[in-house]
Amino acid sequence: MMASLKESLAGPGFVILNAIRVLNIIALLDIIAACAVMLVKISLLSSFLFFQAASHVMTAGVSLILIISELPFFRGYFDHNWPLLGQDSGFITLALAMLILGVCILGDLNTEATSQESLGTSFWQIVLSAGILAMVMSAINLVASFVFADSSSGVTARHVRVYGAVAPQKVVKRTDSQRSFQLCMKREDTLPKYSTESTPRRQSAMPRFPLKINGLVNTDDAASSKYSRDSSGVAIPDLAHHPAMHIKSLLIFFAPIILPRIVNFYRSTRVALASRPAPRALPQDASRALNVLFFAIIFFLLLSLPFNPHAPSPNIFTLTRSRLNTPTDVVFNRLARYRPENTLTDADTLLRSKFTSLGARKVYLRFGPETLTGCQFCSLDNINTYLLYYLPFHTLLPHLFHMVIVGLVTSAPFAGREAAGWRNKFTMAGIALATLDAYIVFTYDPVQSASAAVRAGISPPSSLYHQITLLRPLAFAIFDGICSFLIYVTATHRFFFTPPSQAEQVDQLVGSSLSALSGATAKLHAVNVARNAVVRDKVLKDRDDAYWRAVVAMNADTTKADGGGLSTNIWEEEEVVRAMSRAMAGEGGVDLAKLGVSAAEYVNGVTADLDNDAEPHEKS
Repeated sequence: MMASLKESLAGPGFVILNAIRVLNIIALLDIIAACAVMLVKISLLSSFLFFQAASHVMTAGVSLILIISELPFFRGYFDHNWPLLGQDSGFITLALAMLILGVCILGDLNTEATSQESLGTSFWQIVLSAGILAMVMSAINLVASFVFADSSSGVTARHVRVYGAVAPQKVVKRTDSQRSFQLCMKREDTLPKYSTESTPRRQSAMPRFPLKINGLVNTDDAASSKYSRDSSGVAIPDLAHHPAMHIKSLLIFFAPIILPRIVNFYRSTRVALASRPAPRALPQDASRALNVLFFAIIFFLLLSLPFNPHAPSPNIFTLTRSRLNTPTDVVFNRLARYRPENTLTDADTLLRSKFTSLGARKVYLRFGPETLTGCQFCSLDNINTYLLYYLPFHTLLPHLFHMVIVGLVTSAPFAGREAAGWRNKFTMAGIALATLDAYIVFTYDPVQSASAAVRAGISPPSSLYHQITLLRPLAFAIFDGICSFLIYVTATHRFFFTPPSQAEQVDQLVGSSLSALSGATAKLHAVNVARNAVVRDKVLKDRDDAYWRAVVAMNADTTKADGGGLSTNIWEEEEVVRAMSRAMAGEGGVDLAKLGVSAAEYVNGVTADLDNDAEPHEKS
C-alpha cells in the first residue's frame, strides 16, 4: 500500500519538486545577495578582516555550487564527483547545507557591523529574509526527500523530479542497461589459446615425457575473465560512492561554515582575555569550595588505589592465571595457594559453590563476587536480576554522593557567585558521567567484549567489576580537579570573566546602600547614647555647660560698662586678624575659591531635600 501510494505521488511530485527547485534557487540567490551586502558593510577596523570576508565569499561559493546542482546541467559530473548531490541521492544533503547556511546568515546579524542601524532597514531585511528562507526551504526539502522517495525500488526524489510518473521504469531500465554493459565488457577471451604447432627449436628444447594438461576453461566464465592474466585491461571499481568521496563532499560544504565559527571563537577568546580585569585574590567563598574539592580529590584518589582497605578483591582468574573454561576445582586449588595455610576462606568456599556454569562466571566478572553470592532473589536464567541488585548501591549511590559534593561547591551561599555560574554545566557533566557508567554496566559482556584470545580460552579474562570499581573514584578525582581549576580561574578573574548583569549591579548597589545606612544609624545611635550619658551625669553636665559658655563668650561682642572699652571678641584680636589676612591673601596653601565651592556644594547637598519639601507648603 505504501509503494502504491508513493507511485501515485510520482506524477504530482514532478510539478511539486520542480516548484521547490525554483524556490531553492531563489533562496540560494538570496543568500548570495546577503553575503554581498555583508561583504560590502564589513568592519574595516578588525584585525580578522580577511577571514570574515573569506567566510562570506566561501558561503556565497557554496550557494553557487548548490544552485548549479539544482540546474539540469552537469548531471554526470555531480553523479561521479559529488554523489551526495547526484541523482541517486535525495535532498537530505541539500537540506542540511541550506539549514547550516541559514543559521550562519542569521548568526552574522549578531555583530555591530551587521546590525539594523549599520546596514539600513532594506539591506538588513535582505539578510534576514535569506536566513529565514534558507531554513524554511531546508525543512521543505527534507520532507520532500522522504515523501517522494521509494527505497524499495531505488527511486529518489531527484528521480521523480526528472522523470515524473515514469521514474520507477526509468530507474530500472537505467540499472539494467548499466549492468548489461558491464557484463559485456567483462566477457572477454582472457585465457591463453594453446596451439598444436611448435617450432623445431621448441621441440628440441622440450623434454620428451608425457605432460598432463588440463582442458580449456570456458571463456564465457565471468570469474575466469575477471582474474585472467591476459586480460586487456583491469576493471576499475566505481569510486563515486567511496567513503572518501563522501568525506570530501562534506568537508567542501561544511568547512566554510565551521571555519568562521572557529575564527569567531578565537576572536571572542582574545577579546575576553583583553577585556578581563586584573586578577584578584581568591575570595573567601570560592576558597571554601576549593577546600571541599581538595579533600574530595584526596578521598577519591585513595579509593582508586588497589591496596586501599576498601578495594575490591583481586580477580581470581587473573590471580591464578586461569582461563574462562578452566575447571572449577583447578581454579580454587590454585587460589588456595594464595590463602593463609593454603586453605580457602569461607567466602571462597561460598563462591566455589556458585561457580557452577559459564553464566555464573560471567556474573562474577561483570558484577563481582558479592553480587554473585549475596543476592537471594537473583537467577542465572535472568541476568537482569543481578543488574537490579548491583546497580543501586555499586553504581548509582557513588554518583549520588559525588553529585552532592558538586551541588555543595556550586551553591551560591556557600561558594559564591562565580562558582554558582558553573552549577548547570557541572551538573550536566556529572549526569553524563553517571549515564556512561550505567551504560557500560548494562552493555558489557565478559565473553563478547573480550579479546579473541580470551574467547578462545588462551588468556585469562578481565573483571569489569574490579576495573570499574577502581576507575570510578579516579574519574571522580579527575572530574573534581577540572571543577577546581575552572572555579579558581573564574573566581580570580583570570579567565571566564563575565561582568555582572544589571540586576546583579542593582543588588550590589542596594546592598552597599543598606550597609552604609546601617553604619550611619549605628553611629547616630551611639551619639544619642553618649548625649544621654552626658546629660544624666552631674560632672559631665557641668563640663559640657562650661564648654558651651566659653564658646558663647568667645563669639559675643562684649564691651565695658561705660561703653568706651575694647572689644573682647576673639575674632578681633590682633594675632587672629593677621592670620586671617594671610589666609585671605593666599598664603599658607589655602585655596579660598575651592574651599568656598566645596562649602557651597556641601550646603546644597544637605539642604536640597529641605527646599523640595518647602515648595509644596508654599503652594498650599
